[in-house]
Amino acid sequence: MSSVTSPGAVRDQYIQTMSCPDRVGVVAAISSFFAARGANITETQHFRDPPTNRSYMRTVFEEPERGAADLATLERAFEPIAGAS
Repeated sequence: MSSVTSPGAVRDQYIQTMSCPDRVGVVAAISSFFAARGANITETQHFRDPPTNRSYMRTVFEEPERGAADLATLERAFEPIAGAS
């Protein structure tokens, strides 16, 4: 499960939250996703919940161009990383 929101306080800054089954490479996949877009990660938190074996991550990022992010498109593009929720 993943969602992307724009807090509105900083232009072209977004917050992506996700949870998915924990697996090797989740954090790397998220970082690579944003790097490929040219986005700058400004803040991130990640944790694993051992009883449920799920990863949770919150990432604040800035898009390289004003207005570059279409939230629905970003969420669809991110679905393969979040995997089955």
